[in-house]
Parts: sequence; C-alpha cells; structure tokens
Amino acid sequence: YNEAWEKNWGFVPLTEDEFNHTAKDLKQIVVPELLIMAFADTDIEKDRPIAFSMFLPDANRAIRKANGRLLPFGIFKMLMEFPKIDYGRVPTLGFVPGYRTSGLDALMYYETFQRATARGFKAAELSWILETNGPMNMGLAKMGARVIKRYRMFEKKI
Repeated sequence: YNEAWEKNWGFVPLTEDEFNHTAKDLKQIVVPELLIMAFADTDIEKDRPIAFSMFLPDANRAIRKANGRLLPFGIFKMLMEFPKIDYGRVPTLGFVPGYRTSGLDALMYYETFQRATARGFKAAELSWILETNGPMNMGLAKMGARVIKRYRMFEKKI
C-alpha cells in the first residue's frame, strides 16, 4: 500500500499497526472475493505484492435506512438493508511502480468490475483519483467511468 501510494499528493504512510487496525475495522463489511491482490512471479521477484483493489458495499446506504440512529431499532434496519446494497465504493486501488502501465491495471479494473457485477452490484464510486493521474483516469474513462464529483483545494497566503 505505502509503496503504491507514496508519490500521491498528500499521502501519509501507514504504520503496520495502523494498517492492521483499519483491516480489522473493514472486516465487518468487506466481501472477500472483492478484495483482489496481484503478486509478482518472476525470477527476480517471487510472491511480492504489486497491486491491489478493494471494492466495498456502500455501508452509507444501510446507515441511511436507520436515519443515523442505532438504537433502539436502527441497528436492525441496517442489518436488514445491508444485504440489499447494490452500490459500492472502491476506496483504494494501487500498483507499485514498474507495474502501472504493464496491462495489469486494465486487468485489475476488469476483474474488479466482473466480480462486483457477479455479486449484484450495479454501480460504484471510485473514490478520490488525482486529476494528474493520467493513466488511471484514461483507463477508467475507456471502461465507461465518468467524473461525477470534483474536489479542489486552494491555497492563499494571509
């Protein structure tokens, strides 16, 4: 994760403890077959993680059904709604340098899409993608993805 994201603007590396804590929290909503990792298998590199994709059901859809209240009955409304969620999020997808334009990117997009649609997901939000990330933006555009939100940060010295 850290190696794949280290050149992104604003990136702060995760410690192993932070990574494990996040993984533990995500276990509650993750669908194992929608967590995809690719590993190198060459003479130089054996079993080195080189790419990952994480597709999650959009839990906000279930939370909305509970009107943001867990008690007294909100938790039950959420639990009933969760299996019906057909909208997902891809909060993280990355490739270590050297594998970004190898065709693996297209394969990861395709495999994520195929697995998600097979599970009944109809749409997904692809999280924050930097405008300057040309290869990812171009690849996703070729798959039919479109920009629906744009976040900008501005700076002014005072």
